Order: sequence, then structure tokens, then C-alpha cells
Amino acid sequence: MPGHPKSMPSLLRVSIPPATLSGLCAQEPGAQAEAFRLFSGPVYTMAQRILGDRHMAEEVTQETFIDVFTKVGSLREPERFAAWVRSVAVNRCLMVLRSPWQSRRAPEDFDEPAAESEDVTRGHDVLTALDSLESDARMVVWLYCVEGYGHDEIAALFDKSVSFSKSRLQRALATLSRRCDPSWLVAVSGKGD
Repeated sequence: MPGHPKSMPSLLRVSIPPATLSGLCAQEPGAQAEAFRLFSGPVYTMAQRILGDRHMAEEVTQETFIDVFTKVGSLREPERFAAWVRSVAVNRCLMVLRSPWQSRRAPEDFDEPAAESEDVTRGHDVLTALDSLESDARMVVWLYCVEGYGHDEIAALFDKSVSFSKSRLQRALATLSRRCDPSWLVAVSGKGD
């Protein structure tokens, strides 16, 4: 179902062929184009959902790939390329959220898609509810439910305690369950960490 966290594109679900990664390390334009094609959609989606703004998500996506293309040579574990790209993108999102300018902005209104089915409507309701959360709550929900981060990892990103992550997630999921069909929350809220 669109909007269901399990159908949203987690960066860890994307793989890069070894030849493309080798070409990327050699700064070959074709390999850069292929890496961008493979990863830009999930990076953009994550940034848009965390930041609640298409334009900021485009900037984060662009800055993420500038970082990836210039720093890929320093990657020590090539098999962790997707996790590394995700980390670069998450850090870029955090930089935006921490900026004083961002804290004064109102969330962007998203275009209303034409509802073709109940699943599309329900998926849009989930995304609309997610967009209505405060930025740090959106980020905690996205990282935990879609990207698979643990509470300890989220806490470290925010430089907070694990209880911060757990309580933010619990409150955000409670808010989301009041605003949309909570059936998708059951599958993602019981990870147990």
C-alpha cells in the first residue's frame, strides 16, 4: 500500500553492483550517474518525509550526493555503501533541522493526489499525518519505522538518551494513530528495542 512504511523505499533495500562501486571510487561519470539513479529516490523520499519540504529535500539530496561522490574513496567497508549513503543523508537532514532558519519555517503543503482507491487514500492519510508531526518526531518515526534504526542509534544522532527516542516514538505513534488508520502501526511499533 502506498504510504505504508514497509512499502516506502528504505535506503538499505538498495544495492549497488560492485562494478558501479569500483567506478564510483574511480570517479567515473557513468558510475556516478548509476549510483544517483539507484539511490536518489530513497534519499529524496527520506529527506522529504523528515523535513516536510520538497525544496529542502531536493537540496539535501543534492548535498548528499556531492558528499558521496567526493568522499567515496574514504569508505572502508564497500559492502556498507547503502548504510553509508543513508548516514550521509540523515546527517544532512539533521543539519537542516538544527538550523535556526528551519525552526521558523512552517511545513510545506503537499499536493493532494487523486485518490484512486482506498489504499491510496489511506496511504495519503498516513503521509499527511506524518507531515503534521514536529520535525524531530517525524525524523524519529522515519528512522525507526522505515530505515530500521534502533533507539540507541537515534539517541546518538540527537545527542540524547535512549528514553528520548523511545518516548518521542511512542508519542508520535499515538498521534499518528489518532490521525489515520492505525493498522500499519501495529507492524512497526513492536520491534522490542
